[in-house]
Amino acid sequence: MRELNIFCDSCLGQNKNITVFRFCHFLVHVKKRFDRLWVTFPARGHSYLKSDKNTGLVNQKAKCELPDDWRFEIVNARKKPEPFIVVDCKKEMFYGWGEFLNGYYRRKCPFAQRSIAQYHVN
Repeated sequence: MRELNIFCDSCLGQNKNITVFRFCHFLVHVKKRFDRLWVTFPARGHSYLKSDKNTGLVNQKAKCELPDDWRFEIVNARKKPEPFIVVDCKKEMFYGWGEFLNGYYRRKCPFAQRSIAQYHVN
């Protein structure tokens, strides 16, 4: 069985949005990349993800105005076990999934997203 389990924070704007839900459904039912897909949203403040710990190392009070300013702060936030690696993202690396998926799905989410703890597609 081809199964994908995703564990992410409960941010409505980033992870709990209609585009993410439609994309997960697209991967299972249209592209048939997976037989099942699970997205788990832990309770706020209880995930203890490594990314949360790493974000805490970055100086949030730094006077950064440009992306290069943040790059400097992130790279220098940690020395051991090794410095963070920052990858430059170019516009070509991103795809407008929202517009693409409008051809397959409704634009409005038919269910309440805020209270979801786990999303399952099979």
